[in-house]
Amino acid sequence: MPAEVTNPRQTRGTDARTFSALNILLGLWLAFSPFFFLGTDASGTLLMNNLIVGLVIGVIALVRTVAPSRMSGLEWFNAILGAWLIISPFFIAYSTGLFWSTILSGFVVMVLAVSSAQATPSRMETTM
Repeated sequence: MPAEVTNPRQTRGTDARTFSALNILLGLWLAFSPFFFLGTDASGTLLMNNLIVGLVIGVIALVRTVAPSRMSGLEWFNAILGAWLIISPFFIAYSTGLFWSTILSGFVVMVLAVSSAQATPSRMETTM
């Protein structure tokens, strides 16, 4: 029985979708994590930072989930946002739990964004 041959373009597109889908979840977590850790006391710069960055990460990841072969440059922007999340707790007063959650989430966002960008089928692969 011959081995099943998979189309590398389909596999790479599926990987990019998977990485981006995970970033959607992380974006939602980041947007709402201040409420989880701080409850109704969540406000100010801390709330706005996580809310805006989390929603932007989620929207970019959603676009990439729908069309993984297009706009891979957006994932590099998500990687930059992940780096910001790693350093932002040192500039904005965070509670201990939220401090580590934001740093860890930023690292995972960065890894998933780079993985998604690298798993994007190239133009040459999409024309074959």
